[in-house]
Amino acid sequence: MTEAGQPGTERVVGSVEDLLRSVDGSVAITRSDRGVADTGLGGWRFPGWFALALFLVWAAALVLLAQGPEPWWATRAAWAWGLLSPAALVVVPLFVLLSGPPPGVTSAGETGRRLRGGLAFVLVWLVGPPLVHQLLP
Repeated sequence: MTEAGQPGTERVVGSVEDLLRSVDGSVAITRSDRGVADTGLGGWRFPGWFALALFLVWAAALVLLAQGPEPWWATRAAWAWGLLSPAALVVVPLFVLLSGPPPGVTSAGETGRRLRGGLAFVLVWLVGPPLVHQLLP
C-alpha cells in the first residue's frame, strides 16, 4: 500500500526469498510442503478432506443416536454427552462399535443396566479432559 492508502504497483521479479534476504539478512525462511488444506487436531496433522470425513461421520452418529434404535450399553443422553464433548474424537468410534447389542444377542427386549446421562456427564467433563491431556501430545 502506498502512503495515500492506495494499492501500490510494486512487483517482485525473481525469488521472493532473495528479496527478503536482501532487505534483512537475518530473515529465517522456512519451506513447507504441506498444502493449505492441512488441518490439525490435538497435535495431529492430516489433510483437509479427512477433517470433512470426520465431520460427516460425527454428524451421521448424531443422526443415528436421535433416529436409530435405543442404544444398548448407555442411554441416548449418555451417548449425547460424549458425542457433543471434546472427547468426540474417541467417543464416535466407540458409539459406532458399542451402541448395538453384543454379537450373538438377538433379543430386542430390555437392555438391562446402562450408563446414564448424569454419570456420563461426570465421566466426559471431569475425568475426560485430564485423561485426554495425558494421551495427546
